[in-house]
Amino acid sequence: MKVAIKGGEYQLKVKSESGAYFNINIHYLSKIKGWDFFTQHAVNYCTGKKTITIKSWWSRLNSVLRPTIIDSEMKAFPNKASDWSTLISNLYLTTITTPEIKSSIYTRVAIWNKNIHPFLMYLKDRDLIPIEVLIPTMKQTDQAQKNSSFNITVIGEKAAYNVDHNNQIDKLICPVSLSRTDSEYLDELYYDLARISHEGIKESG
Repeated sequence: MKVAIKGGEYQLKVKSESGAYFNINIHYLSKIKGWDFFTQHAVNYCTGKKTITIKSWWSRLNSVLRPTIIDSEMKAFPNKASDWSTLISNLYLTTITTPEIKSSIYTRVAIWNKNIHPFLMYLKDRDLIPIEVLIPTMKQTDQAQKNSSFNITVIGEKAAYNVDHNNQIDKLICPVSLSRTDSEYLDELYYDLARISHEGIKESG
């Protein structure tokens, strides 16, 4: 897989297992400063993957990254922690809200957790994204967390049990865990509020 120009636009030229070639349009990236460095990381990330996997992964990445760049009027890829945090927040919200993804909220969460989040962690492992930048996973509705206070019991206390959300209002937006810093807790709260707000808008519509 390599970057090429076809019809005056930047494309990824990919060779399939059968020897045939197909192109993935990435011209929108070429307008962003630092795009070549970012694209090379994305190409390296796909190394060893099957052609069908490469094609579907780039399709999902583009469906989130393209509208994020357009909506935020992004001019360059970040080079410091605060800018990466902003970009990741925008990517997170775009995954939930963009009309480019014709899927349910369940599928959107899967796209983030299985496609966008692993790639961002790949960039973080290679020091492109600073280590202090939070890259959250998305929780499905009613998904319990390993570190959730729901899973913690005191000796002699009755075991926790699930409640009917139709009969009782949730007391917590996200689980409380002493292992997180204040900034991590606030970031998770921000992401969860954005997700819940979007789900509420869809239900009311």
